[in-house]
Amino acid sequence: MSQPGDQERIRELERQIAALPVGSVGKKAVNGKEYCYHRWNEGGKRKEKYVPAAEVEHKATWYGKEVVVIDRFYPSSQLCSSCGHRNPETKDLDIREWTCPVCGKHHDRDINAAINILNEGMRLLMQPTSKAG
Repeated sequence: MSQPGDQERIRELERQIAALPVGSVGKKAVNGKEYCYHRWNEGGKRKEKYVPAAEVEHKATWYGKEVVVIDRFYPSSQLCSSCGHRNPETKDLDIREWTCPVCGKHHDRDINAAINILNEGMRLLMQPTSKAG
């Protein structure tokens, strides 16, 4: 049930999320508890914010959303988001841009990885789940 001021709080949170600097997002265990994290660089300094994974999942459920976790070793930056070719040369983190040798599409490493992560998340979301019990 909505409380007075909830809509303004939601708008403020949306503004804060939109203003988040681009960085890495992930999930890891700290002292036996799972946390989601956001890491970024600001003014040459590394910043981090950790939120309990259960809180992220709770908020997703609250807003009618679903958290989809992809394998941490999924090669998102190595796959061409256009044709699916896996380019092993892009394992080198210094390579920030590359052109697919199969289809010729030019990629920014981070944007290409983001597209691949989105596509993999959608693929996992659409997989039928077995409710055997």
